[in-house]
Amino acid sequence: MDTESQDLLKSIIEDREHGSTQIALNLLNYISEKLHNVEIPYLVGFLEDLERKVMERRSLILPSNILHIFKENVKALSKLGIEIGIEKIVSMIRESYINALNTAVKNAVDLLEDFKKIFTLSYSSQVFKILVNLREVDVYIVPGWPVMDGLKMYRELALKNINVKLYPDLSIGEAVTKCDLVLLGSDAVLSDSSLVNRTGSRVAAMIAKENELDVYSVTDSLKLDFRSLWIPETWVIEDNVKLEFEIFEVVEDKFVDGYISEMGLDHPEMFVEKSLEKLKDFWLRIYEKI
Repeated sequence: MDTESQDLLKSIIEDREHGSTQIALNLLNYISEKLHNVEIPYLVGFLEDLERKVMERRSLILPSNILHIFKENVKALSKLGIEIGIEKIVSMIRESYINALNTAVKNAVDLLEDFKKIFTLSYSSQVFKILVNLREVDVYIVPGWPVMDGLKMYRELALKNINVKLYPDLSIGEAVTKCDLVLLGSDAVLSDSSLVNRTGSRVAAMIAKENELDVYSVTDSLKLDFRSLWIPETWVIEDNVKLEFEIFEVVEDKFVDGYISEMGLDHPEMFVEKSLEKLKDFWLRIYEKI
C-alpha cells in the first residue's frame, strides 16, 4: 500500500467529524476505488490487513463488521467457484446496508409519529432523518461541549425548519423532563444488549427512566458487536487546559426500552437475538442476488 493510500485510509478510519455509518460507507468506497481486477488471494489478504487497521479503533464496531462480512463473502464465493467483480460485491453490500438504514428510518417515523417533544443527543444521521420526517415535533438538545456535535444537530435541524430548542449541557435534566421521549443514535450494541453511544447518553437515559419516559435507540443489525470487540475510546483536547474523556459510553439495557432498526422495534435482548440470526446469513443473501 503506497503512502498516499495509507494516508487516505488513516483519514477515513480516524475521522472525528462523521459517525460510524459514514466511515463504513467511506471504507467501502475506498476498497472499490483501490481494487480493480485483482486475484482473490490478494483481495483476502488486503481485506485482512485493512481489518487489522480498522481494529485499531475498536470503539467503532460497524466498519469492522462490514469489513469482516466483506472478507467472509469473498472467501465463500471463492470456495463456490463464483467469480465476481469487487465493485459488484461492494455495490451489493452498500445497497443492502443503505436499504437497512432507510428501513430503520421509516420504521422509526411510523412508530414515533405520536410523540410531540423529543430529546436527542449529539449528531446522528439516522436520528436527523427521523426528526426531519416527523416534522410536527419539538426537539430538545444540548450542545455537547467540547465536541459541539449537539450544536451541529441543532443548526441542521433549524435549517430544515424543525422547531428545535438548545439547552446548556448542565441543564440536560431540564431538557429531558420537558419531553415525552428520549431518542438516541447508536455507535454499537454490545452482545449483552447494552447500547454504546455518545457520552451523555447514560445520564439522559437515567433521567428519562426516573421520569417514566421511554428511551429508544435507532440502530441496525450490523452494529451488533457479535465478536465482542468493543473498547472505549479516549479523546484528548488541549486548548489552554487539557481535557481527557471517553467519547462513547455504555448505556445498560435496563435504561433502554427498545432498539428501532430495519427489523422494527425490539426489546434489547430480542434485538440481539434477531441480529445474530440476520448476520449469520448475510453473505447468503448477497449470494442470492448474484
